[in-house]
Amino acid sequence: MVKENRADEAEYFETLAFFTNVLFKYCGSDEGVEELRQSIEENLISDGKSSLVKSFLDEVWDLRTSREINRDSYTDKNMPEMIKYFEMTDDEVEYALNKDYKVVDSIFSEEKVNLIEKFSEEHFDVEQKEALSELISQLRLGKFIPQIRLRLEPKFQKLYFE
Repeated sequence: MVKENRADEAEYFETLAFFTNVLFKYCGSDEGVEELRQSIEENLISDGKSSLVKSFLDEVWDLRTSREINRDSYTDKNMPEMIKYFEMTDDEVEYALNKDYKVVDSIFSEEKVNLIEKFSEEHFDVEQKEALSELISQLRLGKFIPQIRLRLEPKFQKLYFE
């Protein structure tokens, strides 16, 4: 899942977060989805974002990138959220990432995809089905949908934000 381009990887995480939020919204009562939600909650180092999924995926991103950012007074001042990651040992970061990636890998599984597709067949209109199909197709290819599209295109708004 690691992308060659950092910007693409960040966008991929945003697309995965969107898929996860859709999954939680429509299939949250499913036992497997509830277990996923609990795993995400248990693996959070700190919760401070607007959504559980965003907090978790941002944290995975921060753990990965913290070792590549040179820490100095500028980063301490302008990126205070990164300090806790800078202070972790390499072993602690490696341990946390290994746990987190097991959860990340379980988000977009065939089981979860089948679950949301089955739900969509019974409950979604044509536009929502089209949005879900595009979302799943892109993630299966290891690609992303630009965040601006996820937020502004009517079919994606209808899929999650309505």
